[in-house]
Amino acid sequence: MKKKFAFLLGFTLLGAAGFSQSAEPVLMTINGEEITKSEFEYVYNKNNSNTSVEKKSVDEYIDLFVNFKLKVAEAKAQGIDKTQSFQNEFRTYMEQLAAPYLVNKELENALIQEAFERSKKSLSAAHILIEIKGNDTVSAKNKIDQIYKSLVMGESFDALARKNSECPSSKNGGELGFANVFDMVYEFENVLYSTAPGSFSKPFKTIYGYHIVKVNEEKPNINKVKIETIYIPTGSMSEEDVNSLFSKAKKSDDWASLTKNLNKVKYDKHSNWIVEGTYPPDFERAVYNTWKQGSVKLIPSSIGTFIVREITSNIDLPIDSMYSSLAESVKKNDRAKDLTTKSVEALKLKYNASIIDESLLNPYAESMIYGLPAERLRREHLANLDEPICYINNTTYSQKDFTEFFLKHSQKFFVVKYGGGSDADKAHFDTTLTNSEFAKFALDDFIKKIVVQNEYEYIYKNNPEYRNLLNEYGDGLLLFDISQREVWGKSAKDAVKLTEFFEANKEKYSFSEPKFRGSIIYCKNEKIKKKAEKLLAKGMSAEDVVKELKEDFKKEEKPAYLKVGLFAKGNNEAVDANIFKSAEYKNEKYPFVVLTGSLTNTPENYREVKGPVTADYQNQLEIEWIKSLREKYPVVINQDVLDSIKNK
Repeated sequence: MKKKFAFLLGFTLLGAAGFSQSAEPVLMTINGEEITKSEFEYVYNKNNSNTSVEKKSVDEYIDLFVNFKLKVAEAKAQGIDKTQSFQNEFRTYMEQLAAPYLVNKELENALIQEAFERSKKSLSAAHILIEIKGNDTVSAKNKIDQIYKSLVMGESFDALARKNSECPSSKNGGELGFANVFDMVYEFENVLYSTAPGSFSKPFKTIYGYHIVKVNEEKPNINKVKIETIYIPTGSMSEEDVNSLFSKAKKSDDWASLTKNLNKVKYDKHSNWIVEGTYPPDFERAVYNTWKQGSVKLIPSSIGTFIVREITSNIDLPIDSMYSSLAESVKKNDRAKDLTTKSVEALKLKYNASIIDESLLNPYAESMIYGLPAERLRREHLANLDEPICYINNTTYSQKDFTEFFLKHSQKFFVVKYGGGSDADKAHFDTTLTNSEFAKFALDDFIKKIVVQNEYEYIYKNNPEYRNLLNEYGDGLLLFDISQREVWGKSAKDAVKLTEFFEANKEKYSFSEPKFRGSIIYCKNEKIKKKAEKLLAKGMSAEDVVKELKEDFKKEEKPAYLKVGLFAKGNNEAVDANIFKSAEYKNEKYPFVVLTGSLTNTPENYREVKGPVTADYQNQLEIEWIKSLREKYPVVINQDVLDSIKNK
């Protein structure tokens, strides 16, 4: 097996270690790995685009960039880029990022143009549906073919739909009403818009089963227009005068002057779209149903008479005005799957993918008889195959190359066939395929995977934007993981080191506001409180006082209890009331408290200032780590390339 193929299927890629880059100036090498001028400029410009932070010079940033790349080099040295978790996350991002580049733009534009043309009309349709029960496509196909024969012989579509269709619409003779683009699954839509009004289609298949569709009526899909109007309220003008004004309006472009001296008559030139519901229904029907750009009409309505000039409608708009919304709809619609399929087929042509000899698939089809529980037998059956089976991008792949992929693929197929698998697998595998058909299907998937990976490499090599984004994301993942190992994880878990660091730097830490360090004795009544005060005055500790109180007031259930700690203002009502004088203490069960302790600005241990201590300790670890990395990995900067960046 070729090394290249192992790489392709494993997705073990990152930066220059994975895909080769097009020749461009090298700014530096770190541990022998080249870092280009464009990669540095991309990161530098991105991190200096935020106007809310002080911009750094190239000289300042180059040092930060080197430190960043040294950490990435260490992550690779520790094999983090080879871990399964990293590979999975990186591959997911790579595929998402590359997806727009994999789409064939000519095909995408064709789909958008198709949707645009279809959006101009609505079709009234009826259909007959025969569902596929389980995997029994044969019975469903036979039944729909028989219905089609009956239609051809002249039987009523309505009657056949009522009798045979397995769609709820059957009770209405299969009637679906008017449909527009994106209303139906793409396969159904294609047949709908290619069937002439008054005729029916041949049987066709969708995810719902087998259909026959009949198109009843076609009409322009007008749902919004721009119009210019003269409104004449009922009774404000004689019929003769209305007709006279209408004749003048048909010949004039200046309707404002025509209506200037007419009482109650209102002229309005709409600059915005007039959607359904703006005017009385009878008026709107007249506008929409007889639409013709530029025409002038006299339209009576329930609220008066309108003289209307039709300016434009949604179906008269150029494609440019709707392109972005149509493109988004295409991506979200199931035709996107069709676009992906066709785009991959185009890649197969681009990379000259071809099957050398289909008969070499026979052993794979034969191995399918062993089924799900017998993978070992299937593996043994295919173990010694080594004939060339397909050719892709000047590389020949053998049966041996294909075998491992086939075994994993057939395993998923069997799982789906016997009632399991992910939703993606269920959508991908047609369990009605014969063994021979599945073998050919699997090889096709194998070829698709390789041509797509070839395209990933092509994009990486030739598209700096994609390459820089991918490198940035991969480096970011590595940086996070290595920083967790070398800095964050160590500082979070090592209490001994944190204690040592705190003791060595104790003078640096103080509370921003004084805190109360001491004890709070909660007392059930005043008598208990006074006793507590006396015992404290004798020098007894708060802990011993509470023990004594419990002994002296045995008849009381929990006469007192103790809280010991460090309290900031706002942490405790008793402290706030007695020490900070900022609140009123209220406690029905323990209305009396005795406090002993004092205000302080000095922490006793690192836990009392854990946040600042941890941050400072991390900074120290970071400094020590960077120093060790600079000693460990050689850094060579191309001064000429660096100067060219500075001089821009």
